[in-house]
Amino acid sequence: MDRRSLLFSLVAGASMAWVILAMSGCQLGGQVPSVFENAQGVRQAIRAGQFAKAEQALDAVLRQSRVGRWHFAPFAAFIDYVSAPYDKTFDDRLNAWVDQDPTDVLPRLVRADYRYQRGWWIRGHRFASEVDEAQMVAFHHELDLAQQDIDRVIQRAPDNPYARYLALLILRDTGDNQVQQRVFRQAIARFPNYYALYLVRLNSLQPKWGGSVEAMKAFVRRYAGHAPSGSPLKMLNLALYARLMNVATQLPCDGASAVDGRGCFEQAMASIADEAMAQSALGAIRTFARRKDVDGVLEVEANLDVMALTPGGETFAVRFLQATADVLHSSTQLVPDKTTRNNYAVDRLASLIWFRQGNLANALTWDKRALADLVNTHFVDSSQARAVKASIYRDMLSIMNQSRNYAEVATYGEKVSRLAGGYGAAPAFDRVACEAQFRIKQYIRALRVCSAIIDASEDWQARFFRARVYDALNRDKLAIDDYQAVADSSAAMRFRIYAAIAISIIYDKQNKVKDALDTLNGFASLFTPQRSAITSGDLAAYYNNLCYNKMQLGLSKAALTDCNISLQYGDIPDAVAKKQQLLRRLGKVSASAAPLASPMSSDAATSGMN
Repeated sequence: MDRRSLLFSLVAGASMAWVILAMSGCQLGGQVPSVFENAQGVRQAIRAGQFAKAEQALDAVLRQSRVGRWHFAPFAAFIDYVSAPYDKTFDDRLNAWVDQDPTDVLPRLVRADYRYQRGWWIRGHRFASEVDEAQMVAFHHELDLAQQDIDRVIQRAPDNPYARYLALLILRDTGDNQVQQRVFRQAIARFPNYYALYLVRLNSLQPKWGGSVEAMKAFVRRYAGHAPSGSPLKMLNLALYARLMNVATQLPCDGASAVDGRGCFEQAMASIADEAMAQSALGAIRTFARRKDVDGVLEVEANLDVMALTPGGETFAVRFLQATADVLHSSTQLVPDKTTRNNYAVDRLASLIWFRQGNLANALTWDKRALADLVNTHFVDSSQARAVKASIYRDMLSIMNQSRNYAEVATYGEKVSRLAGGYGAAPAFDRVACEAQFRIKQYIRALRVCSAIIDASEDWQARFFRARVYDALNRDKLAIDDYQAVADSSAAMRFRIYAAIAISIIYDKQNKVKDALDTLNGFASLFTPQRSAITSGDLAAYYNNLCYNKMQLGLSKAALTDCNISLQYGDIPDAVAKKQQLLRRLGKVSASAAPLASPMSSDAATSGMN
C-alpha cells in the first residue's frame, strides 16, 4: 500500500468529516448520544421493522433542522448515518416501509438516500477506468432508482431542503448537465441562500466532470458577484479559487517549468486565475473569518484545506493562510512571540502545509498547538468544540500513520471514537485505527475496532484488516469469509488481489490444494495485465501460486507453463526452484533433485501490503 497516497486522501477528506460533525449540532460525549449514535438507533429500528419509531425520530430531527448559511443541520448528517447501503435486510425493510404508505415522504427520502449511497458503495471511489463493468452498471441502476424516489419526494414535499440537495448530488453523478442545471435553478428558487446547493453545482462544473474553467468562473460571477455583502454566496469566491488550484494540477506544463512541480503549477494558475480573483477570494476570508463566528471559520478552513493539500500550491496556500491569520490575529511563526490569541484553525492549517511538505515533526507541533488554542475560540456549544477537537486528533492520527507509529495511531483512534460516539462515524480515519491495532498485534482490540466499523459502514479496508487479524489468529474460516468479501467487492484492486491470494494460501496451509487452485482460478479475472491497477509483482505471485498448486496435483506441464509466466513478470526465487524441479519431472534436465518449493506467502503477494 502506498501510505503517502493513502494519507493524502485521508487528510484531504478531513474537513468534510469534521464539518459534518461540527455543523450537525450533535451533543458529543458524556451521557448525551451523538448524532451518529442516534442515527444508528434509527437504523436498528428500521432493521427491526419498527417503522413508527424510526419515523418519529427522523421527523423530530427534521423539525429542529434549519438552513443556516452553510448546511441544513442536523438533518443532512443524520440521514446519511441512518443508511446501511451494504445490508440486504435494511433494503428489504425500507421497501416494506415505503410500501406501507407510498404517499409518506420520509420513508421514500430515506430510501433515496440509501440507494444513492448504495450506488457509491458498489462502485467505490476509484477512477472509472478501474471499475468493473458490472459494478458500473449496478452503480447507475441504483442512482436511477434513487432519482425516481427523490422525484416523488420533491413532488410531495417541495420545501424539503435536503431533498433538493440530494437530487442535485444524484444528477451530478449521472452526468446530465442540462437536467442538473434545471433542478439547481428550481432548488435555489425555493432556497436562494442555501450555500450547499451552489457548492454542489460549482463542483460539477469542474473540467474533470465535463465542465470547464470558464463555466466555473461564470457561475461564481453570476451568483457571488451579485450577492449582497455578507451573503454566504460570497464564499463561492474562495471555493472557486481553491478548486481552480485543483484544476491547475491537471493542466499540461510546457518549457523549463515542467522540471519543477511548483513552477509548473504556478504557470498553470497564471493561465486560469488572475489577481482580481485572488482578491475576491481573500475578501471572502476577511468577511467570514471572524473570531466570534466559528461557523464562518469552519467554512474558510474547509477551503484552505483544499489549497494546503494541492501539489505544487504551497506558495498560494501560505498566502491565504497568512491572510486568515491576520484576520484572526494569529501567528504562523513556528516559535511565535505570543500565543494567547491564536486561533486553532490557523494552527491546524499550518500543520497541513508542513505535512504536505513532508515535515511531520513540525506538522505534529502545530496540531498540538491547535489543541491548546481551542480555548481561544468561541464555539457555539460544547458539541461543536468536541467535533473540532476530533478533527485535530484525526490529523494527528494521519501524521502518526505516516510515521508508522501505530501505537499512537491506535491511541488517537480511540480518542476520536469517544468524541464521535463510536467507530464508523468517519470510516476513512477509523479504518486506519483498525489497521494500527493489527500492526501492533493487539488482535482482540483490532477485532473490536474493525468489527464496529464494519457494522456501521461496511468499510472494505476495515474488513480486509479484520481478515488479516483472523488469519494471524488461525481462525481460518472467518478469515476466508472476510477475504472472500473483499475480493468480490468494489475495494481498491490491491486489497482484492491480496485477499484472493491469501485465501489460496490458507487452503494450502490446510493441505486443501484443490480448493486453493479453485480459488485462484475463480479470481482469474482480477489477474489480467490489462487492469491499470495491477502490478507485475501481482501477476508474478499469482502465476507462481498457480504453479505450486498444479505441481501438488501432479499437473506438471500446466504448472511449468504457469511458472514460466510468473518468471516473465518477476524474478521470484521460489518460481525458479519450482521450474527446475518441473523440468526434471518432465525429463528435460538431469540435475539433482531440489526440495519442492512452497507457494508465495500472502505477505509477499502484493508489494507494499505487508
